[in-house]
Amino acid sequence: MLDFQLREHQEYLKHFRELFTVVDLDGKGILSEARFVELMKALGVACSAGEITYYLRILDPFNTQCITFSDVVQLLSSHQPDNGKYSVLQLLNLKQDL
Repeated sequence: MLDFQLREHQEYLKHFRELFTVVDLDGKGILSEARFVELMKALGVACSAGEITYYLRILDPFNTQCITFSDVVQLLSSHQPDNGKYSVLQLLNLKQDL
């Protein structure tokens, strides 16, 4: 059962992981704030400057310029744009299924 859940989770994150890899130029799994903004654009998430600032305060409260893959997954799994019923990651997967 655990193997199945892990495979499904990996499949669920597949497209996101591919986009993350494109902006993670050194391949360490850590983004700077500028790279995070690029990721949000690549994901097609329309964010105002205020929203980006809000996300960055959550992801990098001490301004270390170290935003991890896991941190971004957690944020985008819970964030529902425009008060919708789907998270950013769910919307990304829905787009891929079309």
